[in-house]
Amino acid sequence: MRTQPASPPPPSLSRTTPRRPLLLALVLAVLLAGALGTFAVTRGSNTPPPPPGPPTTSPPPALATTTTLDERTEVVARLKEILKIRDEAYRTRDPNLLQSIFTKDCPCLKGDREVIGELIKREIIWTKSVSEIQVQKVERASSQLWVVTAILTVSPFEIRKGSGELVRTVPRESDLSRYALTRLDSSHELKLGRVSFIRRIQ
Repeated sequence: MRTQPASPPPPSLSRTTPRRPLLLALVLAVLLAGALGTFAVTRGSNTPPPPPGPPTTSPPPALATTTTLDERTEVVARLKEILKIRDEAYRTRDPNLLQSIFTKDCPCLKGDREVIGELIKREIIWTKSVSEIQVQKVERASSQLWVVTAILTVSPFEIRKGSGELVRTVPRESDLSRYALTRLDSSHELKLGRVSFIRRIQ
């Protein structure tokens, strides 16, 4: 009689040691500490993921238009708001908040939903996580697409069990990335459509 193959482990868990809660916490911590630059944990490994490969869709068109001061202010303010809402989604473990900040085809949306699902399933809570950006450049690719180059810094935060017991503290980390924000039409807010990781800031 042929036996059925074992089901694969849930996303973001190590295949080699899926039952170790501390290792799970470490993997989840790496995921958030990498912030928007590296959303997916390498499956089958308990080491931090390498920078993501080339985008699965075509890159943004060549940037030939500069932004006005008002446009720049709006785009930067919206990106900061997106990061604030994402932090709240993780703290409250509410994946519904993500719909208002990511486009439907953004890889970030799927990745964040999966990780928040793991937080709920494993009864793990992230606390005191705050994301801040230092904008390097804002460019307009079209009337509906802006690209922001910025350093994203995730403050030190704590991983706790549902009981309140401290699992570990995650140190501060910073990444340089490009953020593509798009607006479907003039009546919609800007949403994050893609993040391109450039390098880790030491």
